[in-house]
Amino acid sequence: RTALEEAVAHFRAAAAGGSSLCHYNVGVLHLRGHPFAVKDEALALRWLERASTGEAMHAVAAVHVDAGRLDDAERWLRRAERAGLEGMTSEIARLRAFRASTSPAARSRLAPQNAGHKEHVQRELRTATVGPSGEVREIGKGRRPRRPRGSQTAHTV
Repeated sequence: RTALEEAVAHFRAAAAGGSSLCHYNVGVLHLRGHPFAVKDEALALRWLERASTGEAMHAVAAVHVDAGRLDDAERWLRRAERAGLEGMTSEIARLRAFRASTSPAARSRLAPQNAGHKEHVQRELRTATVGPSGEVREIGKGRRPRRPRGSQTAHTV
């Protein structure tokens, strides 16, 4: 066995033992596809949903956005926010702005065309300034919020 095969085997064993970080890593392996992990969105979601990290919840939300399931995406973004992941308030506001700026018919057409192309969907999202009571004050084009330097991140294989 190669070192990479060995690492994947260790991730799977640790995930089976309950490691949230390893649940996340195995989920990402299946989400992206890998020689030792078949590309399978449903399987990836099962692994990611088991992880209790904000990053995993954010990854689940991104999968739902790609598939056009915006209500599910918002629910997972809220869970990531409750888990303490920074920047989720603006992500939720951008998702709401996107939902408000597109018709249901356009969103349903978007999902099949963009399956697996998260970058295109994210370009369509807008940044929003959110007031203290959660209202959207201003909407404009922008980028995803960046994680502050030095913050802890999950590592992927």
